[in-house]
Amino acid sequence: MPHTLRTFRRKYGKRPPRIAPTHAQKEVIGPGNGGRDLDGEADTRCIVGLPLANGDPAKGRRLWVILPDTAPYAPEICAFAEALGLAGNAIKHTNLTGGADAHCGGELWFLGERTILINGNSGRYGPDREDELVGAAQALKDRGYDVAYIPYDEELKEYPKAPAGKEDIEWIR
Repeated sequence: MPHTLRTFRRKYGKRPPRIAPTHAQKEVIGPGNGGRDLDGEADTRCIVGLPLANGDPAKGRRLWVILPDTAPYAPEICAFAEALGLAGNAIKHTNLTGGADAHCGGELWFLGERTILINGNSGRYGPDREDELVGAAQALKDRGYDVAYIPYDEELKEYPKAPAGKEDIEWIR
C-alpha cells in the first residue's frame, strides 16, 4: 500500500513549532522568492553530490516541511533570509510555514533531478521517531522521487547533519 502524504498526515498529526519563531522567522518564502513545492518541478540548479560531513554539507541544502496541504522546500541560505536580516542569511523551517503547525520537517539535498536525500534536522518540526522520518521518505517516494534518508544516530542522540559516507544513508525501496 502506498505511503502517500495523506496517509502520512493522518498517522503523524500536525504540531506547532517546538521553538517560537521571531517575527522575521514567520515571513513565508514562497514561489516568488525561492520557495518551491515537492509536488512540483525539481530545482535542478541545486543538484549536488552526496553531502559528506567532512565536506560542505551546506552546499545545496534545502529545508523541507510537510504541511496539511503542501510540502514546501527552499534554500536554507538565500537572499530572502538576507533581506529579512536572519542570522547567517539562513531561513528557518517556520519561514516555510508562517509559524503554523506542520507534520514534519528537515533538510534535503537534490542528488539528481528526482533523487533526494533527506534528514530530520529541524529544531521546530523534526520527527519525534525514526519511523516518522522513514514515513516521510516513503511518502515522498510515492510522489515520484528516489529517496534516501540519514538515519537517527542512537549514539549521538540526534540526526546527523550529513553522512560520513554512502554507508550512512538508507534508500527507500
